[in-house]
Amino acid sequence: MIYLVSAYTPPDYSGAGKRIFGYYQYLRNSGEAVCLLTYSINKECIRINRCKWRFVGKILDMPYALLQLFSLNRVLKIDSNDSVLLVAVSFLTNAAAIFFKIKGCRIVTQNTLLGSDEYCHVYNNDAFKIKMLLKRMQYKLSNAVTSVSPDLYEAGKGIHNECSMILNPVSIKFLNIGKCRKFKGERKNVLSVGEVSFRKGYDIIFKTINELHKEKCDINFTIIGPTNKSDRQELMMLYDSLPNIDKSKVEFLGMISDVTAYYEEADVFFLPTRREGFPNVFLEAMSSGLPVLVRSLGMTTDYLFPHNYSLLIDDSKDYLTYKDYLKKVLDDDCFYTRHVRLGMSISEQFVEDKIYAQYSDLLKK
Repeated sequence: MIYLVSAYTPPDYSGAGKRIFGYYQYLRNSGEAVCLLTYSINKECIRINRCKWRFVGKILDMPYALLQLFSLNRVLKIDSNDSVLLVAVSFLTNAAAIFFKIKGCRIVTQNTLLGSDEYCHVYNNDAFKIKMLLKRMQYKLSNAVTSVSPDLYEAGKGIHNECSMILNPVSIKFLNIGKCRKFKGERKNVLSVGEVSFRKGYDIIFKTINELHKEKCDINFTIIGPTNKSDRQELMMLYDSLPNIDKSKVEFLGMISDVTAYYEEADVFFLPTRREGFPNVFLEAMSSGLPVLVRSLGMTTDYLFPHNYSLLIDDSKDYLTYKDYLKKVLDDDCFYTRHVRLGMSISEQFVEDKIYAQYSDLLKK
C-alpha cells in the first residue's frame, strides 16, 4: 500500500494539493493500492481533523493527528511493507513521519520552498521558525527527500544523504490546448495566474498595465488567484492610484478551480514572480501554447528555459522593460511563434505520467 499525506488537496486552492491528488488518481488508474490522508474535505480522502480547542489548537495539531493515525491503524493495518509520500511540511506530515517510522515504512518527503534556508530572510518570524524546526524533524525521519527545483535540490543535498530531484508535472489537458492553438489573428489578451501578492510581482503587473494603457494599447488583462490578506490593502491602493489603467480592460477573477478555458482565450502569460520553488503555472502556460513573460529566478528558470528563450527578464529591470516585451510578443508574429514552439517543446518533458512514475520508483526502493 502507498500512503500519501498532504495538509491540503482539492477543493482547496493549493498547487501542492493538486499535484498530490493528481498522483493519487494516477496510482488508482494504474491499479495500485493507495490511500490519501489530508485535512481537506474531499470525498476520496481519509480526513484527519484539526484540534478545535481555541488558543491551543495549533500546538496540539500534531499530537492530535498522531492519535488519529494510531486509531485509523486498526482499520488500515499498516505494516513495514507499505510506503508513504509526505508532501511539504506541516503538523500533519510531521505526525505522519513519526507514525510511519514507528511502523517501519519507507518514508519519502517532497520538498518545497522551506527546503532552502535562503528564504529565512523573507519569512523571518516565529511561524517560519516553527516550520523550519518541523522540516528538520521530518527530514531526519525520512528515508529519502525529493526536491521540486534545482536550487532546492542543491540545498537539500546538504540536509539529507538520499536526495533526488523530481520536478512538477503538467497535465496533458494543457498540452492539448497548445496543439490546437492558432498563431494568426489579433493578439491582445494577457493572463496572470497566481496569488495576488508582492511576492508574485503584482506591483510590477499593475505598473506595466498602467504604462500600456497610457500608450492607448488595446490590451486586456485577466488575473486569476486569491489576494494575499497582508498585501491586499497596499496592492489595491497602488492599483487605484495608477491614473492610466483602464479598469474595463482588467478583470480580477479570484480563485478558480479549472483555469483551462482562460489559457485557451489568452495570448500571453505574464507573471514577474520574485520567488518560487518550481512554478507550475509556467509549465501550464507554455504547454497551452502561450509565450511566458517572467522574471529570471536563477537556477530554476535556467534549468527550465533554454538560453534562446528571450522572455526571461533580469531582476534589475523595471516595469518599463516588461511593457516593451509584452508589446513585442503581441505584435511580432515571428517572435511570438518562436516562443510558443519553444515552450511547447519544454513542457512535453513534464507530462504527468513521466513525473508520477519517478515517484513510484522512489517509493518502491
